[in-house]
Amino acid sequence: MVLMILGTAGAMVAGIAQPIQIVLFGDVLNTFHPSDGTVSIEEGVRDVALKIVYLVVAVFFAGTFQVACWTITASGQAKRIRSKYVCAIMAKDIGWFDVNEPMQLGSHVVEATMTIQEGMGRKIGDGLSSFAMGNAGVVIGLVKGWQLTLILLAFTAFIAVAAFLSMKVLSTTTQAGLEAYGKAGAIAQEALSNEACILER
Repeated sequence: MVLMILGTAGAMVAGIAQPIQIVLFGDVLNTFHPSDGTVSIEEGVRDVALKIVYLVVAVFFAGTFQVACWTITASGQAKRIRSKYVCAIMAKDIGWFDVNEPMQLGSHVVEATMTIQEGMGRKIGDGLSSFAMGNAGVVIGLVKGWQLTLILLAFTAFIAVAAFLSMKVLSTTTQAGLEAYGKAGAIAQEALSNEACILER
C-alpha cells in the first residue's frame, strides 16, 4: 500500500510538471520582450532557468518513485497471482482436466500474469501521470486564457471516443494473443514430452 501511494504521488507530480514546463518555456520567450523595462533579459532568463532546474529535479525524483514503486508492486502482485492460480488448479477435480486442456495451463498462467504485471506496473503509472497532466493543463489553461481553453475542451468528446475505441481494439487483440500463446505452448509442451519419450526408448 505504501509503495502504491508513493508511486501515485510520483506519477501525479510528474504529470503536473508537463504543463508547468510549457508555462516556463513561455516565460523564457517573454523575457526577450518584457512588458516593463525594470527587469533585464539576463535576470529574467536566470530566474526562469532556476525554476526549470527545480522542476527537473522534482520530475527526476517523482519519475523514479513512479516507475520503481509501481514496478515492485506489480511484480509482487504477479507472484501472488501465480501462486493462487497454481493452488486453484491443484484443488480442481479430475473432471475439470478432462474439459480443459492441461497442456495450455502453463502457457496461460505465464502469459496472463505477464500481461497483468505489465498493466499494473508501467501502465498504471503512465495513466495516472496522463490524468494529472490533463487536469493540470486544463486548470492552467483556464487561468491563463479561459476563452481558448473552452474552445479546445469542445474536442475532448472526440478524444474520449477515440481512446475508448483504441482500448477496445487493444483488449480484443490481447485476449486473442493469450489464446494463441496458450495453444502454441500446448503444442510445444506436447512435442517436447514426446521427444523425451523417444529418447528414453
